[in-house]
Amino acid sequence: MRQRKNKYLTNINPKKVSERLNELIKKTGLKQYQFAEKCNITAAALSTYLNKERIPESAILARIADFTNTSMEWLLTGKTVNEQIMEKGDEFHNQVLKDMADEIEIWREKALEAENLLRSTQEVMSVMESGGDYKDADPEKINPDEVSLLSNFRLLSEKNQEKVLEYTEDQIRVEKSKK
Repeated sequence: MRQRKNKYLTNINPKKVSERLNELIKKTGLKQYQFAEKCNITAAALSTYLNKERIPESAILARIADFTNTSMEWLLTGKTVNEQIMEKGDEFHNQVLKDMADEIEIWREKALEAENLLRSTQEVMSVMESGGDYKDADPEKINPDEVSLLSNFRLLSEKNQEKVLEYTEDQIRVEKSKK
């Protein structure tokens, strides 16, 4: 009788399956015919699997796996389901790490922008506290960061403008206390 080809088992190595079956038989301490009986298969069928002639059908693999407390995946591939998941997981985790690195870079850039904005705000507050008035300032003496700061400040809600002002005042007090 000719064995039907299973399209899902095309990359399975019969020699390796045979080696794993032999390993299981040795671990049980049974003779081949006893092992076959326990798995509800004929000794002749087991012999064809052990001689690398055929790979057991899934129902037989299931019985062998059940009797030996292993998995069908291990019988066929030598890997446990967890190992297979880990391999796929490594690919997934690598992608997650790459995505996280990209996100970190974006947030780093935003933090630098915020730091620059804070620095500009502190400079403006310093000028204002020293009696300077930006309303009367010469536009040519205002640097691009200061223009950006003022533009961004105007985009904020009143509540957030108050927070920025409070924060800059606190920072100015800290700076003064250091002197």
